[in-house]
Amino acid sequence: MRWSETTIGDECFYIKDGPHKSLPDIGKENGGHPFISVRNIVNGYIDFSTARYISDEDYANAIKKCHPEKGDMLYSKGGTTGIAKLIDIDEEFANWVHVAVLKFDKSKLNGIFFENMLNGDYCFEQSQRLTKGIANRDLVLSAMAQIKMYRPPMEIQKQFADFVNQVDKSKLYKISTLQFPCIPG
Repeated sequence: MRWSETTIGDECFYIKDGPHKSLPDIGKENGGHPFISVRNIVNGYIDFSTARYISDEDYANAIKKCHPEKGDMLYSKGGTTGIAKLIDIDEEFANWVHVAVLKFDKSKLNGIFFENMLNGDYCFEQSQRLTKGIANRDLVLSAMAQIKMYRPPMEIQKQFADFVNQVDKSKLYKISTLQFPCIPG
């Protein structure tokens, strides 16, 4: 199809991971900031229900090292590797070492397309080959940058993103219109 073959490293001007130490959980009820790990990227969502919540000071230090923002890509690099999730929410949070943040030029790469490209077999299989270790699995940032991918023209990426959004709306519609029988009390 003559799409441009490129790499994560060529497409992303920022590839960083979070703090390399565990930070104390002060709890959400104490005004903590969400601090996510790989376990918080679940079924295409960022799930804060099992996130740790860190202090203002720890949060400020964490985002100095790596600052995830809406429109960036999360990419798992420790334990379970090679799972991408576009940050499509407004909530601010910090990320632990096992989650990388990828920042990219949105005029050249559509986030929805990018997420699906990274989660597709072509990129996922590369991430698994580049992951080192057995007990402590790690996809180091320099290896992550080498993962090859395709970048079609932006118009094709936008068409793909529109299709994905329509499918997602259809799924939500079907779920919201399900009729459940009454269960006698």
